[in-house]
Formats: sequence, C-alpha cells, structure tokens
Amino acid sequence: MTKNEFLSLLQKQLKQREVEDIGDILQEYEEHFAFKLRDGYSEEEIAAKLGDPGEIAAQYAAASAPRRNNTGMKIIAGTGLAFVDIVTFPFLAALYAFSAVLSALAAASLTVAVSYIGGLNPYGILPPMPTLCALITAVTMLALMALSVLGVYFWTGLVTQLVKSYLRYRKNFMAAASGSTKLLPYPVRLKTPPQLWRTLRKIVLISLFAFVAGFVLTYAVCAISAGALEWWHAWNWFGGALN
Repeated sequence: MTKNEFLSLLQKQLKQREVEDIGDILQEYEEHFAFKLRDGYSEEEIAAKLGDPGEIAAQYAAASAPRRNNTGMKIIAGTGLAFVDIVTFPFLAALYAFSAVLSALAAASLTVAVSYIGGLNPYGILPPMPTLCALITAVTMLALMALSVLGVYFWTGLVTQLVKSYLRYRKNFMAAASGSTKLLPYPVRLKTPPQLWRTLRKIVLISLFAFVAGFVLTYAVCAISAGALEWWHAWNWFGGALN
C-alpha cells in the first residue's frame, strides 16, 4: 500500500466513524511517512508497519467515545506537567536564544567582510590591515557567515522539532491520564528533503574548509607582510595605527 492509498483509506475510515480532528490525524501520519522515507524505508514498508487504517480509525473512534470521569487523574497529571513546564519551557527558550547569537555572528561576519572588501572602516572600529590581508580576512569572514547562517537553520529547525516533540509528549501524557488514544510520538529530527540535505551538507563542508584555510592563510600572509609572528603587535593594533 502506497502513502496516498494509506492516507486516503485512513481518511475514509475516520469519516465513517465520525472522528474529530481528521486533518490533524492525517497530518501526523503524513509526517511519519516523510520521516521514514528519509530513513530509507519504502512507502509500502512504512504502511505495513503502521498497520491497518481501519484498526487505526477504530482506535481514534474509541478515544472519542464517552468515558468514565477521570477528572482526578487529569488534575494530577496536569499538576505534574505544570512543574515540568516550569523548567522545560525556559530551557527551550534558551535554546532558541542561541539562534539569535548565531544570527548576530552572521551579521557581524558579513559586516566585517564588506568593510574590508570596500575599504570601509567607520569610526575606526576594525583594525587596519594591508590590502591583501584584508581581502583574505574578508573571504574568511564570508565563510564564517555561511557557517553561521547554516547553523541558524539547523539549530532553529532542531529546537522547533524538540518543542513539537515535547508538546506531543504532554498531549500523550494527558491522553494516558484520561484514557484517550495517544498520538504518534513526534521524532526530533529536521524535516529536510534528502536532496536539500545533501546540498546543505556540501555547503557546510566547503564553508568550513574555506574558514579554516582562510584563517591559516590570513595568519601566514599577515606575518610575512609584517615580518613578525605577532603581526598585530608589529602593526600596533592596540594603538590604532598601521606602521
């Protein structure tokens, strides 16, 4: 059974049983297919592992049926989650804050690169360098910018998946307390198409090589140009003048 056949049959079975939130349920299984396809499984293998759509729909229908009063268990579960949230949500917010740090690094790297390439130095913020050293440094900063931008993409995406996974855990925890059917666990991984993933990986490797090579080359060229290993002292950077 292909993905489309599985989802179509599941949708039909859910409608027949008058299950609520059909769109959300179908999206869950569609995302599950996407994750497993990226891991190398075929659509037929994934559908077989998920089971019969009719049985899945029956489980959701049973979860929607009237149940005994589980108010006490819900209160206990909700209270426990509230204490966990006090620690978890600030931690997740701190993880998102690291994306802001990477974004600032990317912006700063681009600013330095453009300034050195254009021969700009507003307010004398950047240390003066000979033209060749400045150009090599600019290329190195552009590589660092690329790494920072990709870092923002990967880190933000991973943290977002972590947040979704935790929210799914909370929902399933409360479902277990109330006797409802739990949804599929949300995997913590980026939803990046295989071709895009390979392209981004190549860009990371190229940028990393360019940054390391540029860093070493900058040091070597500057040392030769200044005639000293500690060329920043020879150029009196801390005094603000280029000899």
